[in-house]
Amino acid sequence: MDLANYKGVYVIAEQFEGKLRNVSLELLGQGRILADKIGDEVGAVLIGSGVKPLAQELIAHGAHKVYVYDDPKLEQYNTTAYTKVLQNFFEEVKPNVFLVGATNIGRDLGPRVANVLKT
Repeated sequence: MDLANYKGVYVIAEQFEGKLRNVSLELLGQGRILADKIGDEVGAVLIGSGVKPLAQELIAHGAHKVYVYDDPKLEQYNTTAYTKVLQNFFEEVKPNVFLVGATNIGRDLGPRVANVLKT
């Protein structure tokens, strides 16, 4: 496997009812520290419905890039749907590092995505 194509430190930006959860900004800060150490950029993945405006908030907190997956079908957290979104993200973007919060969503989503990606 050629790892040269894998770039960037990314975080899952959790939101609830149109507001970023604190864990998202905490992860972004830790991602920034890690990205600086390895000479890479930091970014976020934002999933939900009506969440596009939150991308600017993530950029204001240090994200270089924010990948927004905004669809009414993603309004409520759904393991299968969110896993598919992240699988597509990983296949397209190929992040070097991906951080997930130790929240209920993170503990559900992280292992499922890892399993799908065989990591």
